[in-house]
Amino acid sequence: MLYLLKGNNEYELKKCLDVLTDELDKDNDLTHIRYEDFLSASERSISEFIAIHALTLPFMGSSRVVVLNRIISRLDKAAEQEIESLITPSLELPPSNHLIFYEPYEEMNKPQQNIFKLFESVLKERSANSSTEVEIIEQNNRKAQHFGADSRKTHWARDYIREISEKYNAPISPEAMIQFALLVGNDPLMLENEMKKLSNFALNREITIDDITALTPKLAEENPFAILDEIIEGNPRRALFEVRQLLQDNDEDPVYLKARITNQIRRLLIAHEAIKNTSNRSEASAQLAESFPSMDRNRFPFKKLLEQAGSVDGVTCRSAIRELVNADRRYKLGEISSTARNQPDVNLELIVLRLSRLFQRPIR
Repeated sequence: MLYLLKGNNEYELKKCLDVLTDELDKDNDLTHIRYEDFLSASERSISEFIAIHALTLPFMGSSRVVVLNRIISRLDKAAEQEIESLITPSLELPPSNHLIFYEPYEEMNKPQQNIFKLFESVLKERSANSSTEVEIIEQNNRKAQHFGADSRKTHWARDYIREISEKYNAPISPEAMIQFALLVGNDPLMLENEMKKLSNFALNREITIDDITALTPKLAEENPFAILDEIIEGNPRRALFEVRQLLQDNDEDPVYLKARITNQIRRLLIAHEAIKNTSNRSEASAQLAESFPSMDRNRFPFKKLLEQAGSVDGVTCRSAIRELVNADRRYKLGEISSTARNQPDVNLELIVLRLSRLFQRPIR
């Protein structure tokens, strides 16, 4: 059987892999192969290397399991074509063999996207007479819900918190559970790590809001990226919601928040130009790293900026910057007055509305 395990929730994906290999590997004939193993093994092509392992019959056993760990994410164009020649509807594995492609990712690259589509195509086209079945298992992080009551925004996270609180024998009050979910967000690994810390602190008593306040840092995404996401998606109502959340919950200064939004849109234009002027994502990433040497290429802000830049056009970005420059000029001339920290700022909200409408796509 042929498996593809993919998604950006590596925590849940690893659990799926463990369950699957425990179930399939009845004779301790389990082989984990990484891209480095292929490089150091021989002069064979990667498709031949995979085929040798995938088609080799189990040694003195009834089953053989081969796990290809993050192979697809490391492919160059030539190796991508080799995989495409291997994963076809006519692929036949011995009935005793199981080949698992384990492909967690933070951002899906082009070879992954192409080969994931290939798996879906093989799954649809596979002959009913084929002995090789195909299964695709996908695990992705839930997107945060930004609207409605706190109980609605934290629905998925609270279900998960309930599960891990039982696992660690760490009862938690409903109010503390909501506060915990609001602070940490929907990242399963982060939720579990924070719950371990809380359970060790509470020592089997019920975890309270005071415990959460004392021990749990604010980890959920509340920053200009969330606002910029809504602006470039052309969602003025949601962008305004994010602005008000930051002003009210984070004691944000409206002037400072506008400066942060301005800075992000300037970076957005530079990142867009990097993508437009290079032939692939890797070159764009390298060029952007030179423009912003203080940004770590492996961390969320850098990756998020590239993701956002891929969905905008340069003309709109320049129009947005002109809008912000004009607002800044009016503020410095005294035509716009600033408001107190924590209070709604009509001028900031008008800017966010105009920016959102600039990025709105025409209805077709």
